[in-house]
Amino acid sequence: MTLKQILKKNIIINTLVKLRWVLPAKFKKQAVFVFVLLLLNSVLELAGLGALIPLFISILQPDAFDHGWIKTMYEMSGLGSTNAFILALSGLIFVFILLKNLVSLWIVRYQAKFSFGLYTYFATRLQRYFYRKGFLYFKSRNHNEISRDINMIPGLFAQSLLLSLLGFLMELAVLLLIVISITVYDPKIMLMLAAIVVPVFVIFYQAVKNKITALALEANDIQAETGKNLYQSIFGYVDVMINNNKEWFFNRYSQNVKRMSEIRVKQFVYNLMPTKVIETTMILGILVIIAYGITMLPTRGDLLVLLGVFALAAYRILPSVNRMMMALMNVKSYQFTIGVVEKVKHLEDLREKEEPLEFNHEICVKNLTYRYPNKKDAVLTDINFSIKRGESVGFVGRSGSGKTTLINILLGFLKPTEGNVFVDNTPLSE
Repeated sequence: MTLKQILKKNIIINTLVKLRWVLPAKFKKQAVFVFVLLLLNSVLELAGLGALIPLFISILQPDAFDHGWIKTMYEMSGLGSTNAFILALSGLIFVFILLKNLVSLWIVRYQAKFSFGLYTYFATRLQRYFYRKGFLYFKSRNHNEISRDINMIPGLFAQSLLLSLLGFLMELAVLLLIVISITVYDPKIMLMLAAIVVPVFVIFYQAVKNKITALALEANDIQAETGKNLYQSIFGYVDVMINNNKEWFFNRYSQNVKRMSEIRVKQFVYNLMPTKVIETTMILGILVIIAYGITMLPTRGDLLVLLGVFALAAYRILPSVNRMMMALMNVKSYQFTIGVVEKVKHLEDLREKEEPLEFNHEICVKNLTYRYPNKKDAVLTDINFSIKRGESVGFVGRSGSGKTTLINILLGFLKPTEGNVFVDNTPLSE
């Protein structure tokens, strides 16, 4: 397999390439800025956790003030006692955490504005896109599918796909930073942990990724079908009762709801599984460190410090790996949203190009023939008539003779197959 083929199969890289084409320039820049902010937020979190390490060492190892970098910090502080140093360090850590959380709230707000701004951009343009498809398109499509594509899909694209992707990249960068830090501290520990965590992560993701994608696609289809069934049964109440079709609608709706419930249960379990899998793996990692410390480290105090460092790293790694797995599954599941939002790329100009049409004398229909797409027989054949301005005209004929079709042609919803409609000798067009 070539490098190009490998990159194409990689879900993250493949999605980044698609997003680079789909996102407008404004949102591309904002997406990069959101990623930088998320990364900054995680680095601040790591700094907050890292600040606890000297505090723990100062408390757990009293002789730490006699040598090493703790001694250097203590001497630079100019404080008269170790207790005063520990209290001062605790206060500084509290202030830093407080400021960090304020910055974090601002970042979350900016992220939310970006997400909903993206939703607004695509939702409003998709509405224009579908309207420009014309009368026949709306007549032939499930209205609930169109409503879903306009209103729901942009939200899934912005929040479940794009933000998940940015979150994955951010968590990956933070995880690499943590891994490098632990490796510098003790390479053997990192190798042991990697040997435990990485295989579990890969095996779990490979086992569930296709199942989760299939469930998301099926849920998307069932939502549109359920909406259609419910809409028809409510707004077509009279027809349903007259034709005695209510049991058919009841059964169809019941089947869709039951299947949707089954899908939601599976999705709920799959969403919960990463936390449990990673938690179990981390406990196994702690056992490995204890075994390593008992057999390789000189004192139990060194083991306590090592466990403290690992606990702090695990405190950040556990949710980080969990969010990465969730993000990967979201990116995989909601790939189909790109195919919907990319339709706005085909809009050359969102402004309506309509010119005023003068009507002073008459509407004239000449040699008009109309045949619906994919139909052999024409609904209307060689129709000719004129209507003077101010006249009231009625069309009479049996059901299916083409009255509604003719009105839709006069209104401009349909284009004649042959012939034309003239308004004061001006052909009726777009």
